Amino acid sequence: MLSLAPKMNQKKPLKVVFLCSFGDTGGAAMASLRLAKALRQQGVDVHFLVQHQNRPHENMEVVKGWKWRLALEKLHFLLYEKDKAHRFAFSSATVGADLSRHPMIQSADIIHIHWINQGFLSLKGLKKLFALGKPVVWTLHDIWAFSGGCHYAFDCKGYLNSCGNCPQIRKAHPKDISHQQWKAKKDIYDILAPHLVGVSQWIIDQAQESGLQQYLQFHQIHNPIDTDLFQPAKHMQALRRQWNLPEDQAILTFGAANLLDTRKGFQDLEKALQLLKKQKSVHPHLLLFGKCNDPQRLDQLPFPFTYVGEIRQEKKIRELYQLSDAFITAALNENLSYMIMEAMACGCPVITYAAGGNPEAVIHQQNGYVAELGKPASLAEGIHWMFDNDIDQLSKAARSHMLSHFSEKEVGKAYHSLYQQVLARIMPR
Repeated sequence: MLSLAPKMNQKKPLKVVFLCSFGDTGGAAMASLRLAKALRQQGVDVHFLVQHQNRPHENMEVVKGWKWRLALEKLHFLLYEKDKAHRFAFSSATVGADLSRHPMIQSADIIHIHWINQGFLSLKGLKKLFALGKPVVWTLHDIWAFSGGCHYAFDCKGYLNSCGNCPQIRKAHPKDISHQQWKAKKDIYDILAPHLVGVSQWIIDQAQESGLQQYLQFHQIHNPIDTDLFQPAKHMQALRRQWNLPEDQAILTFGAANLLDTRKGFQDLEKALQLLKKQKSVHPHLLLFGKCNDPQRLDQLPFPFTYVGEIRQEKKIRELYQLSDAFITAALNENLSYMIMEAMACGCPVITYAAGGNPEAVIHQQNGYVAELGKPASLAEGIHWMFDNDIDQLSKAARSHMLSHFSEKEVGKAYHSLYQQVLARIMPR
């Protein structure tokens, strides 16, 4: 079979271009920045094309026109929007930039896609990139790459076939926009089979069951975590004084980009805490961080709490993990939470639902607690179990697991090896 891989000059470093809608906002952006750092340590020349950044970053170029592209895409989606809750849960990819002739794309050995929605790349633009014949690696931060447009399917199994009758859009029918997008992706992948990289085995399992699986290639590599940045603190009590938190009380932390996001499970956390209050066995002080559109709702929590708002600086987020006794997430559908990884690297054991890839990081009753999905009573049991056991031992186990499975060095080496494999042989259709 003819290889379309570019001829490599062994004296030059491997050149990879990362495509990500946002340069430094959101989980996919943070993952791509950390991976770029890990790959540069392996000698890979990494460049970014993004449509928005909050501050300059090494080898990162902004593709202008984001706001009008996003506005046009969302205007088009109004025809199909079921309600505001689904506005950003489904991406139609009808509007986007054409990057196929961009010098950074033209000079790259490998195109590495991360997250390209909200007006960055359209399906038409994606097809032009694939038609270049360059190897394409695609890190799966959600299921959009193999769905008809949703980022998470929840209970829907339409992506197992060819989508249609999508529960996330208005006026769903067998040939609706989700089926049309699924078919468009099939046509794109028929040109060139991309290498999908799952940051969890859970999402790879989803992809391998999808109706597009025969057009795809699969790999599993975790997201990297900077275990030098995220590490335990030597003086926890000093940090608590700095943040005006109680020094003599167990601190249970909950954080999310949007605290009240239904997918993040705040409603289940509330129920679990109410059950815990009735048991009168554990009395934690709650620490909450993240955006909150309705702060008054926090007043309904049954335990004393401190809400510190939205925190963007990594060093401050690290401090919150370091001063906490345990971290809890009630996410109902998740790939593999970066917050879990960061907390564990800081020696903060985690209570999580058995959602998505989270149990791949949290090993039940070894370095944390995995509760039964969708059952607040199980979350309550996890909180009780956590504070009834040896927190110090759980802390050491959590840190050790991050060092051995998620460090930048190991992840960088794995991706570098994958790049070499795909350059040696890619699969044209």
